[in-house]
Amino acid sequence: MIVGNGMLRTVGTNQPLIEAVGLAHSFGSLAVLEPTNLSIGSDEIVALLGPSGCGKTTLLRILSGLIQARSGLLHAATTDSGFVFQRPVLLPWRSAIDNVLLPVELHGHVLPADADRARELLALVGLAGFDDHRPAQLSGGMQQRVALARALIERPAVLFLDEPFSALDELTREEMNLELLRVFQSEPELKAAVLVTHSIEEATFLADRIVVLSGRPGRVLDIVPVDLPRPRVLDHKDSERFHACVAQLRRLLRSSAPPRSS
Repeated sequence: MIVGNGMLRTVGTNQPLIEAVGLAHSFGSLAVLEPTNLSIGSDEIVALLGPSGCGKTTLLRILSGLIQARSGLLHAATTDSGFVFQRPVLLPWRSAIDNVLLPVELHGHVLPADADRARELLALVGLAGFDDHRPAQLSGGMQQRVALARALIERPAVLFLDEPFSALDELTREEMNLELLRVFQSEPELKAAVLVTHSIEEATFLADRIVVLSGRPGRVLDIVPVDLPRPRVLDHKDSERFHACVAQLRRLLRSSAPPRSS
């Protein structure tokens, strides 16, 4: 089925996992996103890259079904998705495992198998042994690992991430990049991920394709494929192909920047 006004419905499995056709959005009279075409296929990570205020997060939330576009079509082969926000948004009075289990509680009763799944996910994201720790006992990076585990608890097919590592220091951010790639390879139900980031290097290291948006109202300047092998390792950041992609992305972003006043 296909519906208008950015509404999300299931379509046949022979389609891309997500396909946007002419999606546009505005807040009142403020246009934030020009008509946008984009497809998300299986077994890929797609990064949305662009300047602040260009509509990256708006596009991500439309693709995930959190908000409805003002116009355009959104096709989906699945509505099973998880979302990781910029901040962990953990409940401070709940333990790590109870925060991970929150989506399950909201949809029904927590079964022993759900608790086992939560413990497995905490171990997967490097938090084995921290099940009973509350957020105040965890570092920022550890809290974001809990948030990642929570987003995976209901076995999503698509994972949406809105600048999930921007508040972390550089070394922790690198660790979380590697963690995300490892999770993507380890979770059999997870078919695709869509990531918003301001970091050109992060987008290049994580993504298979990078959607480059202009300043507001956002429009797609280009979709750049990343010519790096998988699995990714930090040494790839020293390669000529990595630096060539970073340089291409910088040129694209600079070409769309407004001229500076003298």
